[in-house]
Amino acid sequence: MSPRRWARQAALRVGRALATTGIVLLAHGYDLVMKPSPRTVRRLAGSRAARTAREAAERQVRDVVRTYAALPFLELRLLALEDTCSGGGGWGFDTGEQHRISCTLRAAAYYTVSPDVGTALEDLPFVIGRTLTWDTPDGTAVDEVRTCTRKNDPPVHRCLREGELLTVNELRSTYGPVLRLTLHPVTYFRKGR
Repeated sequence: MSPRRWARQAALRVGRALATTGIVLLAHGYDLVMKPSPRTVRRLAGSRAARTAREAAERQVRDVVRTYAALPFLELRLLALEDTCSGGGGWGFDTGEQHRISCTLRAAAYYTVSPDVGTALEDLPFVIGRTLTWDTPDGTAVDEVRTCTRKNDPPVHRCLREGELLTVNELRSTYGPVLRLTLHPVTYFRKGR
């Protein structure tokens, strides 16, 4: 390869690398400039609109959890809720639109089963947006309660655990087989730019 051709190819490689780096830096800079401050996120998360939406979302989650608890063979033992509001930056991958803040509620309810899981499963309502997992005789067990991603800091982040016993292992050793109802995350509040 001639020195001139080698130099031209090297210059092209350097140019491509610089162009890629420039695009990444530009996107990162855009995110930094457009991302709302923690103070703005806290203000929006505490707004009347966010509070109203949060209360409605939690009420719906608790209604679903109570519906399952009303079944004669299930006993609600533990409810885990995690509510997080975060500032957006750049374009949202899920909607293709920018947002200043997005608030999401995650919920899982843990029940004990009587007389046995197999019989109970025949009568359980399976609905889209809900996932049921349970302890099986072959040794497959319900996972431990998800650890909160951050400490409580309302209104930006809430982590709630309600129940007499707060781990799946405690439930299992005290009451027997455990069934977990996981509700798909609910984005209950989103404010655009």
